[in-house]
Amino acid sequence: MINYIFFAISGLLAVGLTIALAKRINTIRREKNNALAQLQQANDDLENRVNARTAELTATNNALKQRLDELSTLNLIVQTAATVTNLDSALEIIAGTLTRLLNASHCMVALLNDERTQLTVTIDVSRGTHSSNRVGQCIPVANYPSVQQVLKNGRSVVVAPAAQPVQAETAAPDRFRLLVPLLSRGKVIGVIDVAATEPGHQFST
Repeated sequence: MINYIFFAISGLLAVGLTIALAKRINTIRREKNNALAQLQQANDDLENRVNARTAELTATNNALKQRLDELSTLNLIVQTAATVTNLDSALEIIAGTLTRLLNASHCMVALLNDERTQLTVTIDVSRGTHSSNRVGQCIPVANYPSVQQVLKNGRSVVVAPAAQPVQAETAAPDRFRLLVPLLSRGKVIGVIDVAATEPGHQFST
């Protein structure tokens, strides 16, 4: 009888220990899984931050590169135009250089009349399949707010596709454009209108 009781107690203890051990193992597994999940989350967060920072630095680097390219272009234009005494020849050199170096589809130069109410296209340079000849066309300043802004402030303006720049009729409407004031002795005498070749390509001012 005593042996039976002893074996019964031993069995109960063994079952109890087994259950306790199983619970402990499950607890350890949960803690391990939680720790692994937290570690994975930390790694994912770190990777996301690194990717975001890399993308930010890449965008900044690209913007700086584009800005340097455009400044180099302007410097080259100034040096080239300085060697030419004829205004039309100088403007044609400027338009051609801008078209080539900025990878533009169009570049037009329009001069302002004395009343500052109308622009007349004097130079029209196209590249590749983008062909046009708007030389002699008269453009009312009042019809183009972006042009008015350039004439008023004497600063370049990037025109989004939805706006209507000088050469709206000559280029696809989904192109960004860069309007640059043409200055003579500190006074705006016209506008240089450069149209991007590819949709989405933007100029910086």
